[in-house]
Amino acid sequence: MSRVAITCTLLVCVVLTVAGCKDRTTPELVPAATPTSLAVVVLTTDRPTGKISQPRLPGASAVRLDIQTVKNPSGQGLVIELAVENATASVRRVGIGNISLYPSNQGGVFTLVLPGPAEDMVHQEPTVLIVTLREALSGTVLQPGISLSLTAELTLLPGVN
Repeated sequence: MSRVAITCTLLVCVVLTVAGCKDRTTPELVPAATPTSLAVVVLTTDRPTGKISQPRLPGASAVRLDIQTVKNPSGQGLVIELAVENATASVRRVGIGNISLYPSNQGGVFTLVLPGPAEDMVHQEPTVLIVTLREALSGTVLQPGISLSLTAELTLLPGVN
């Protein structure tokens, strides 16, 4: 192929590329959401329940639970229960669900979908998430030295109403 043919072909490609982009706009760059500073709650054998205030969130459909560290020297089976209550008068508590840690000495990130009554509550008013550490086997007690740190927040799951 001659040098002239190559040059003409490249010129045609450049013109077509520029012409194809004529009426297109450059998409705006949206800054990545910066994570909010979530309160870390520490649950222990002696203090197995924690409360985390949440604003009214009309679109919330789930709770995101991030268990960051776990100290469980005995390897006891653990369950974390979640519930929600209204922030102004803690007279109404609605269960959300629970998760089991497995292995029982490792954390993780878990998402629990809000059941209807809990979803209605968080859509209408500020609430408090209640997080409780329990033994996995009923009839046993939490062993000494157990502690875990976690954050919990209401969130929106895409496609869940």
